[in-house]
Amino acid sequence: MTSVTSSLASHNAAARSGPASRTALPSAIVVDDDPLFRTLCRGCLSQHYDVRVAADGHEALKLALEQPPQLVLLDLVMPGWDGLRTLRAIASEPSLDQTQVL
Repeated sequence: MTSVTSSLASHNAAARSGPASRTALPSAIVVDDDPLFRTLCRGCLSQHYDVRVAADGHEALKLALEQPPQLVLLDLVMPGWDGLRTLRAIASEPSLDQTQVL
């Protein structure tokens, strides 16, 4: 969680110093089978993250491998690939070793 907090602090500092010094937003993937929850989370996180959404773990892993995120907000109870299977898949990918999963 410390790296997520540090990432937010760095981004906020860049935002306060003006458009010329802004850096790209860190990325996040919200994984949940409930479309309303995905929409709510996207809205809450979008000021600090470039947010992508996935309806299941398989879709989330595909998105993460295409562009590794800094954060994955993961539902545990989903049809198909549940959160634990998704977590194991993310943990087994060397390219995602810096990704924080909540």
